[in-house]
Amino acid sequence: MVVPFLGDAVEAEALLARLASLETAPGDELIVADNTPAGIVAPLAAGRANIVEVADARSASHARNAGAGRASGEWLLFIDADCEPPPDLIEAYFRDPVGDRCGIVAGEIEGAPEQSAFLARWARSRRGHWVAHHLSWGPHPAGVTANLLVRRSAFEALDGFRIGGGGDLDLCWRAQEQGWEFAYRPEVVVRHRDRERLAELADQAIAYGGHQRHLRDLHGPGVPSPRPLAPLARSLGGAAVWTFRGRFEQARFKLVDGFWTTLEWWGWLSRGARARKAD
Repeated sequence: MVVPFLGDAVEAEALLARLASLETAPGDELIVADNTPAGIVAPLAAGRANIVEVADARSASHARNAGAGRASGEWLLFIDADCEPPPDLIEAYFRDPVGDRCGIVAGEIEGAPEQSAFLARWARSRRGHWVAHHLSWGPHPAGVTANLLVRRSAFEALDGFRIGGGGDLDLCWRAQEQGWEFAYRPEVVVRHRDRERLAELADQAIAYGGHQRHLRDLHGPGVPSPRPLAPLARSLGGAAVWTFRGRFEQARFKLVDGFWTTLEWWGWLSRGARARKAD
């Protein structure tokens, strides 16, 4: 398992505790690619994971590539540092046989139900299962690096992740274009913590729009461009209807829909230039 990390000591300790709860077999490796300038994970690890220090470039994709380079197994399982994996995550991927030409197996991701903040509730109400959306969104089905199993030989043939944001979709699409098969395992689920602050959500929306633009540059019109007018009309109309009915949370959710749509479109136009958080 390879996990990129960029955060503080408290977040590092929480990640190491989650990794320690995983059920592993002989040969399984838990690798944290520490992307912090100070290299804060290694002093806390205490044998719970192998640490690769990657301070030369602030990039989750770069960190994933570095962590994968340290791994020795046939398969590379990528998750995010803020994911909550079930203890049997590794074993769950292999309960059913994986075909010899299968290069990528995508698990599913859902929001953490214990998050009670308004924006987390909005995200869970809108996204449901994240990966299902990407099965038909682009030129080929794709998974997300918050829960993605990649065959080492396919990863090496593709030279790993070649871009930052959207690198997971790009990797999945390139693998299939080179003849590797893709599998979707919706029963293999990790939980991911959603943004709870409006500024963080704004950065995410702008970044996503920029990622979509970059992916379209690389993969052509099979990557859809944002069409903001109809979603904005639904957002404003829905907010008015729900307010009239006294369903104020649903009305606020509709306004957040419009907020997201507008900033994602801006991210497309600006290529994500205003997003403050680098990948």
